[in-house]
Amino acid sequence: MNKSKFLKKSLAMLLAILMVVAMIPLSAAATDATPEPDPTPAPEAPKPVITVNNRNATAPTEADGAYTATVDDATSVSVSWVPMTQEGFKAQMLTLRGVTVDLPFYRLDLTTEAEVVTPYNDDTKTITYGVEIILTRTVDDVKEEYKYPLHITAKTEAASDDVTLKSVNANTSFKINSTDYAFLGIENEIDDEKETVTIKLPLGYTPTDAGFDSAAFGTVANRGTGAALSSITDPQLRDQVVSQVFRPTADYSTVGYTFNNGQGQVTVTARDGRTKNYAVIFEQEDALKDVSVTLAKDTTAEATYPVASEYVDLDGAPTMDAAFNPNGSAWAIEGLTSPDGRVLGKMGHSERIGPSLYRNVPGVYDMGLFRSAARYFR
Repeated sequence: MNKSKFLKKSLAMLLAILMVVAMIPLSAAATDATPEPDPTPAPEAPKPVITVNNRNATAPTEADGAYTATVDDATSVSVSWVPMTQEGFKAQMLTLRGVTVDLPFYRLDLTTEAEVVTPYNDDTKTITYGVEIILTRTVDDVKEEYKYPLHITAKTEAASDDVTLKSVNANTSFKINSTDYAFLGIENEIDDEKETVTIKLPLGYTPTDAGFDSAAFGTVANRGTGAALSSITDPQLRDQVVSQVFRPTADYSTVGYTFNNGQGQVTVTARDGRTKNYAVIFEQEDALKDVSVTLAKDTTAEATYPVASEYVDLDGAPTMDAAFNPNGSAWAIEGLTSPDGRVLGKMGHSERIGPSLYRNVPGVYDMGLFRSAARYFR
């Protein structure tokens, strides 16, 4: 009997011990185990600077918001971005037709390549289009991709059949892709009734010298390399180059330019297909016959100095051509006299004469100024 009680007590104690052990957490027995690392946080989305027609789009304030931009009288726009090359990003744009193009992209046709986000409003004369900007890069063989909606609101004040010119930038310089363009017009005038554009050129300059030859558009010595318009095979790029000089009233109108026999022609084509041709007439600025100069500081007294001599070409016409006007003298002036004619000031060194000078160039370089002066006083 006593033996049976002893066995029962022993089994009860063993069962109690097992129950206590079972209640101890396993983590308590594994104090040396390595803790699980926290999951790697997702990289923060970059915030690119996106431009539409060379103006910064407004960045979204919320994570799921869209970039926004507004353009006037345009359904064709240029979309670009400030490159993030150090971070290794590449920017592209996804159009409505599912086409992905690299940025910058010029002359995006919103009417065919963008989704209508907000239909045309007759009261505000606006319509909003949408495309998607995509930034991608690869880090440690892992591709990252970020998408940003871009909403472009177009104000269409100009009619779709507008074929007029808004302005002419006759004196300008710009760079498109890797080509520098320059133009040296002094002033210009648009006459819509006569359908003419008159551009005044610096004295002695031809339209070709000033960059207005379509075979060398924007080519000006030491200023722009330019290009033949016929060599620009992309019509959108060619339109972009020409419209920097001859700007249409409606930005979605296209502009062409040709030059023949000393006269140019600008053709404006509206979106509905209508066209208008402007004859481009080039005129020379007038040569100066005298110069008015203020005699002293803080005084209104002026004196007139007649032009005594000018740099001229082989036809005797005043010129700015470096072959005849090597100093680039303004208005081709070489010499002036005092109002009473007794003092002569000139650029050329008339005193530098002698039998051994100028032997490699033809012509008579002794103007006889000093002999004439001596005879006058005798």
